[in-house]
Amino acid sequence: MISNQESLHAQYLNAMGIQVWVRRNIPVPAPPLSVNLMFITEAPKENEKAEKIFDAMLYAIDLNIKDINMTYICDNFLEQIALIKPRLIVALGRIAAHELLKTDTLITQLRNQVFEYGNEKIPLIVTYHPKYLLHRPTEKANAWQDLQLITKTLANLKS
Repeated sequence: MISNQESLHAQYLNAMGIQVWVRRNIPVPAPPLSVNLMFITEAPKENEKAEKIFDAMLYAIDLNIKDINMTYICDNFLEQIALIKPRLIVALGRIAAHELLKTDTLITQLRNQVFEYGNEKIPLIVTYHPKYLLHRPTEKANAWQDLQLITKTLANLKS
């Protein structure tokens, strides 16, 4: 019997163009339960430098990739949010922010504040995409402010 998470994972793989026969060999990770933090970004692109920046961002707030849920703007990301029920959502970059908040406001005006997402009013924070920070390293100070806001919001949710 296929679980909802396995079904969502299969839909994601199909959306990314991964062949069905490959899907059987890819394990479906269980969502982390301790933090219940979800990062949402545009479709993945291989960029090792951006991945290192993202890892450094997580490290800066005492997390690693195993501690978070990561999903991409694709056909079923709304179902993934409903299934995982994150306590905090972080939109990485303009595309994710615009899709989640249904706005075209500049990311510079969206960051450094907490929005409410959906009927459940899940806290949502917008920050720069790691790939953007590769091209605009001067924005890393602003990204650091966003990371501090994520940490503060998580702490408030735990209390």
